[in-house]
Amino acid sequence: MLPVTQIASSQIILTQGLPPLPKGRIVEVGGQAMTAFAALAAAKTKGPIVWILPKEGYGEPFSTGPYAPGLKAFLNPDRLVFVWTVSAQETLWAIEEALRATGIGVVIGELYGPPSLTQSRRFQLAAEQGGSLSLLLFKHPPRTSAATMRWICKSMPPPNGKASWDSTLWRWSLKKNKTGTIIKKGEGGGLLSPSSHKKDWWVVHNAKTGSLHLVAAPGSGLLEAPPGP
Repeated sequence: MLPVTQIASSQIILTQGLPPLPKGRIVEVGGQAMTAFAALAAAKTKGPIVWILPKEGYGEPFSTGPYAPGLKAFLNPDRLVFVWTVSAQETLWAIEEALRATGIGVVIGELYGPPSLTQSRRFQLAAEQGGSLSLLLFKHPPRTSAATMRWICKSMPPPNGKASWDSTLWRWSLKKNKTGTIIKKGEGGGLLSPSSHKKDWWVVHNAKTGSLHLVAAPGSGLLEAPPGP
């Protein structure tokens, strides 16, 4: 097992209580709220944010790209480097090259469809070489891949049609997890035992502080406004 200091440097902590995101490993993200998840994760990194997007005009229209002014609620848009691709082959090539590069905070690659298992393994090898946070955003989840994690992120309506906080309520579901230790325990550096079971978290974002908060699931009778900073 890696020392705690090495674990911390090789992972991105979104907030206490959520499994950290491993650097140098492929993390797949799907669902209609995947862009928000990617932006929040990118905000926790340092360095350029390389965002690779297929250009509309080939195959099924997928994305016109994130709305840059809207990203200000999550991160500094000056860090963004958008790469537009014009074919499926070019998209795969651009993602792989970006993953392999060093000095990048996070690589975010959007895909129309899931890559083949062979291509997924190529991505993983490139991510290990580059060492950055490596997020693949997909519209259709792959049946099998070399990814270490897979998240499905959805926007949810607030309970009773209204919320007591200024944020979208998200449901983040961890569908795949091949990491070892996933959650830090308290401030003492203790670690919880490994876990690979599926789990859901209900998350809200404080735009003023940039912090994330976990809340109880709707219907539990415990959903309240997240604590202050």
